[in-house]
Amino acid sequence: MRTPAGVEPLLACYRRHAAPVIRAAIAAGALRPADLGARLDIREITLEELRTYGDLARLLANLNSPDDLARYESIE
Repeated sequence: MRTPAGVEPLLACYRRHAAPVIRAAIAAGALRPADLGARLDIREITLEELRTYGDLARLLANLNSPDDLARYESIE
């Protein structure tokens, strides 16, 4: 999915047959998730499609600390 901040490759649903491709990329040192688009046949979803699943602030929250979690839990 592409947001104003860029591609969000970890917000994805990958089919099982993508696993060997992902493993090979890791083994080759290609560790940037954003580079998966060059290795896999992907379809990006739009923000409008994602909004059908809920609030974007909650769906795209980046939780790396207890403070991040507290902010996330305060989003209604």
